[in-house]
Amino acid sequence: QPELMRVVFYDYYTHEFVSDDYVLPTGGYINAQPGKYKMMVYNFDTQATLIRGDWDVPSLEAYTSEIPNSTRTNLLTKLNAFATKPNFVAPDPDEPIVYEPDHLLVGREDVEIVHRTGTQTIYAEASTIVESYYLGVRLKNRTHLASAQALLSGQAKSNKFGFEGGRSNESVILYFDMTAGVNDKEGGVDVLETTFNTFGKLPGEESRLWLTIVVTNTSGQTVSWQKDITDEFKDNPDRYIYIEEPEI
Repeated sequence: QPELMRVVFYDYYTHEFVSDDYVLPTGGYINAQPGKYKMMVYNFDTQATLIRGDWDVPSLEAYTSEIPNSTRTNLLTKLNAFATKPNFVAPDPDEPIVYEPDHLLVGREDVEIVHRTGTQTIYAEASTIVESYYLGVRLKNRTHLASAQALLSGQAKSNKFGFEGGRSNESVILYFDMTAGVNDKEGGVDVLETTFNTFGKLPGEESRLWLTIVVTNTSGQTVSWQKDITDEFKDNPDRYIYIEEPEI
């Protein structure tokens, strides 16, 4: 449940910023001059999801920041040790590695505010532009796990949410942590798991989605694991991904 919603009015014809205000998710009172507008509503309490380009509708963009250079260098250094493994695909050193987004609830409405006394009621329904996936990988010897970081390639860099279907055509690598758990849906097996968020895979692209996991055990040893999970993203309305083999 969001804490605060930003309501932004843009000129209906030029799409340029006119005014903004803030209300609770259940609504509230705002002040706006009579006229015809494109109204954008979105929650204003996200931490990982950042907003830029709010001066006009086409420029409105949700994105996330890149991970620190120290974290990136540490990860890529660990993966370099496994670069000679058969069929291992190293992350592109020039591709940004970014944090996963928070959910951003967005509503879009064309509205006309008329000259009148009293109150005019405007309705808007907001829905998320972020996708959430459950990811589980079969795990052995879970008590030896110290930490696990995952990289997922082929993800959209941002979402220009002023219009529907605004996913970016620029590719990034998504970064997130995973933890040991038990997957009851698969019969109570030990898994390395997480629920991660993404703006989605690249639209209209056949890019491969490589999932790379760097696991550190309690002795300080590092193990890498990798799988092409492109097919797991197709025809997956439940957004549930479970990988039995190869286990970690």
